[in-house]
This record gives sequence, C-alpha cells and structure tokens, in this order.
Amino acid sequence: MTFNKEVVLDKLNNLQVNKSPGPDSLHPRVLFELRYQLITPLRLIFETSYNTGCIPRDWKFANTAPLYKKKEAKLNVIITDHLVSQM
Repeated sequence: MTFNKEVVLDKLNNLQVNKSPGPDSLHPRVLFELRYQLITPLRLIFETSYNTGCIPRDWKFANTAPLYKKKEAKLNVIITDHLVSQM
C-alpha cells in the first residue's frame, strides 16, 4: 500500500494548532508549520509500518491517568500523584 502525499498534507493542514502537545511533547503548531518538510518522512514511516506490520516502539506507549467524575478532592490527589510519578 502507498500513502498519497496529498492525503498526508491534508491531515497536516487540518491539525488543530491550538491544542496541547501530545505524549511526545511535540506541539501541533510545529507539525503544522513544518508540514511541507514532513510529508515525505511521514509518508515513508506510514508505508513502512503498514507494509511490515510493525510500528515504531515509541508509538506503543501512552501516558494515561484516570479521571473520576465524583469526589473532587480525591481527584486532585490522584492527578498530583500521577504528575509527580512522571517526573
């Protein structure tokens, strides 16, 4: 399978640049501003991953924390504990 350059560019053009960075700490604004330089490298990564059935190891990790709807005081403790554990 091949990934079309126009499709990759369309996805980069539609990034929400006012959102916060993801777990990779890369701000969407950076991807948006460098979109023309990133088309080919991203296309090659996607094609290689799809064709080999393997994804980069870093893509398998995520930082997650439970968010509870009740007990606001307990929520603050959980979030603080999570943030401290990430340091």
